[in-house]
Amino acid sequence: MLIKMISLLNRENPDVLQKLADLKFNFRPTSSITKQRRPSISREPHSLITASNPIDGVFIETNLSSQDIMRFLKALSEQYQVNKEEFSINVKADDDSEEEEEQDNEE
Repeated sequence: MLIKMISLLNRENPDVLQKLADLKFNFRPTSSITKQRRPSISREPHSLITASNPIDGVFIETNLSSQDIMRFLKALSEQYQVNKEEFSINVKADDDSEEEEEQDNEE
């Protein structure tokens, strides 16, 4: 979902992602405990734990919790200046989980 959203946003304005990579953007606020943060977007894959390469020369951190993915998407929507009234994400449960539950109940 994260990479798909980044690809969609990048189609609208490719300069933003390039700029964020140059800045080693991190969606998390700076902590008072530690000033060192891994970037979320970078040009250097070794600076990320698990890097995905959605476009040439730009790497995205993908080793994130579901909550962090939502925070990351919110921060990106702000960077891309997406209208909050027009931006929403819907999550649909996978039908396979219901089928597995039914099979478990039959046994």
